[in-house]
Amino acid sequence: MEELLMFLARGLVKNKDSVKVKIDTPLLDGTVNYKVCVESQDIGRLIGRKGRIIQAIRQVVRASDMKKGTKSLVQVEENDDGKAEDQDEGKNYTE
Repeated sequence: MEELLMFLARGLVKNKDSVKVKIDTPLLDGTVNYKVCVESQDIGRLIGRKGRIIQAIRQVVRASDMKKGTKSLVQVEENDDGKAEDQDEGKNYTE
C-alpha cells in the first residue's frame, strides 16, 4: 500500500523527491493510518479542487483494501523541509 501511495503522490506533485509516506501503528480494529507528507506548495495538488484528488486516492486505497481484506486511512501532511516530520509537529489535513 505504501508503494501505491508513493506512486500516486509522486505523479501529482512538483517536488517528487520530497514525498514520504509514514505508517502509524494500527488502531484497535486493525485500521492502518497512512500519512502522505509533501511540501506545502504541493498540498493543493494532492488534495485537488474540493478534495476530489485525495478522494480519488482514498477510493483506490479502499478498493485495494477490499481486495486484501484490510482497512486504511489516508491523510495528507505538510512537510516544509523535504524530510518527514514527527507526527506531532506537522500540520494535518484530513476530512
